[in-house]
Amino acid sequence: MLGSETALNFIDGKLRSSDTLLESHALADGSVLGTYASARLEDGEAAITAARSAFEESNWSRDRQLRHKVLNEIADGIERRSGDLIRMLARENGKILGEAGFELSLTPCKLRYYGALALTESGRAAEVADCLHMSSVPEPIGVAGIIVPWNSPVVLSVRSFAPALAAGCTAVVKLPGQTGLVNGMLHEILAETPRLSSGVLNSLTEAGDTLSRLLVDSPQVDVLSYTGSTRVARMIMADAAPRLKRLSFGPAASGGSSRRAPSGPIPGQSSPTSSKKAASSRAGSAGSTACGHCRSSRSTRPTRNRSADQLNRSHGEGTTR
Repeated sequence: MLGSETALNFIDGKLRSSDTLLESHALADGSVLGTYASARLEDGEAAITAARSAFEESNWSRDRQLRHKVLNEIADGIERRSGDLIRMLARENGKILGEAGFELSLTPCKLRYYGALALTESGRAAEVADCLHMSSVPEPIGVAGIIVPWNSPVVLSVRSFAPALAAGCTAVVKLPGQTGLVNGMLHEILAETPRLSSGVLNSLTEAGDTLSRLLVDSPQVDVLSYTGSTRVARMIMADAAPRLKRLSFGPAASGGSSRRAPSGPIPGQSSPTSSKKAASSRAGSAGSTACGHCRSSRSTRPTRNRSADQLNRSHGEGTTR
């Protein structure tokens, strides 16, 4: 680890430890690789509060140039440390080096793609009746909660938080304890991202499911992305229904499969043993988050001479996937 012997969490722009420190073991021989800080309930609450404050009080949701630059800076940081991430993925996650390298090869380009998308203005305008015109423009919805599985933690976290940040949302990411040291490296990269404002992106490692439940239940989290088992996805849908929380599920949750227990909110879930962890390392699933909503307006004034850009400009900004 860089600058710390313990892999830390990233909350409100700072690397933070926890009262709960757990060991991470190499899958090949069971040796201790290091320790990581497993986040507590209060850490998750602090992360959500920071994300909500950043969304409501900063200019993040309105500054698309800033979002573009931050996503590219994160891509630069991951590229600089790709060798360290690949080696730790192989030791801690159980991937062969080729699979770990494949995961890292997919990651910076996704950040750059969504960084470019942050600069894209989109919306719709139509004449729905004579002299009646309507326009709709996507807007950032608020705080995105993201639950990431064990199998490809770097690329799957990016595939969810990158579109959320590009849209102007802020985010809280819950990463699995099975890859605590890999997560810590990612957190160090985020802490070193020059333009990433405090609270915009928060990321925590937890060995259990308390933070997953918090993200599902919290009224301060507006949208949730989950990649994992179909069983847990159904539970999330049921728990999120009272608040009509918007949900986005990755392919595994939508009917895919995984041979290792997901790091989601399963009642009474216990951590798999090293032998079970070593039985499979799969990197084939992907997650995304729906992080925008459309605001519509109607006008009874003739607008045939106005461009779509002019129609949209008065209704905010944002990009949705």
